[in-house]
Amino acid sequence: MRDIRVHTKQQLSSGTEIILDDFAARHIGKVLRLNPGKFVTIFNGEGGEFKSTITKINRNKITLLVGDHVKETNESPLKIHLGVGISRGDRMDTVIQKSTEVGVSEITPLFTERVGVKLENDKVKSRLLHWQKVCISACEQSHRTKIPIINSPKKIEDWIQNASAQKKVMLDPKGKTQISTLKNNNAIVDISLLIGPEGGFSAREVEIAKNSEFDQISLGPRILRTETAPIVAISIFQSIWGDIH
Repeated sequence: MRDIRVHTKQQLSSGTEIILDDFAARHIGKVLRLNPGKFVTIFNGEGGEFKSTITKINRNKITLLVGDHVKETNESPLKIHLGVGISRGDRMDTVIQKSTEVGVSEITPLFTERVGVKLENDKVKSRLLHWQKVCISACEQSHRTKIPIINSPKKIEDWIQNASAQKKVMLDPKGKTQISTLKNNNAIVDISLLIGPEGGFSAREVEIAKNSEFDQISLGPRILRTETAPIVAISIFQSIWGDIH
C-alpha cells in the first residue's frame, strides 16, 4: 500500500497523541477507509516527518500516536518565488499544484491588466484558503516536508517592485533571450519568476519589469498556456541550479 501522508498544523513530538482536524480525518476515515493500527506519515511543514499509527476512530475524529521523527527532506536548495497572473476556473489550481510538485518555494497570485478574474474582498480570503489546501495536498503527494507560501493576491506593480531575488526573470514569448542561455550564469540560489495571465503582459507591464531588472526570457517558439509555463520554467531552473538531474 502506498505511503499515506497527512499535513497538520499541530506541534509534533514522538510518543504523543494528536487528534487530526476534520478535513484530514474525513479523508483518512471516509475516503481511504483506514482502520486503527494502520500507519500514516504526518508532517507539519517545519521539516522532516513522523511515522505514526492510527489508535482511535470516532466519527470525524481520528487519533494518532506520533512515532519516530524522520529528518529526511525533499526540499530544493533553489528558492523560487513565482508571481503569476490569476487564471480562470481550475487553471490556477493547476498552477499551484504542479508548481508545488516541481519545487516552488513561494507563490503570489497577481492582478494584471489582462487578468479576467474579478475577486471581491470577501472572495479573496476563501480563494486563498482554497489555494493553500491545493498546495498542501500537492505536498502530501510529492513527499515535500515544507509547505510553500501562498500569498494574498497583489497588483503586479507591487510584486515587481518588491522582488529582491538574486535572479529576476519574466517569461515573454517576445523575449530575445532564450532560457538555455541561463546555463552560462554563475550559481543561483534564488529566483523571482514572473508569468502573465492567459492574455499575456501589457506593454506597460513589460516596461515596468524591465526597469526593475527582470530579464525577458522566451521558452522557445511555441506559446505555452499560463498553467503550463510555470511547470516548464521551474523544471528547467531546477535542472540548472536545483535538484532535478
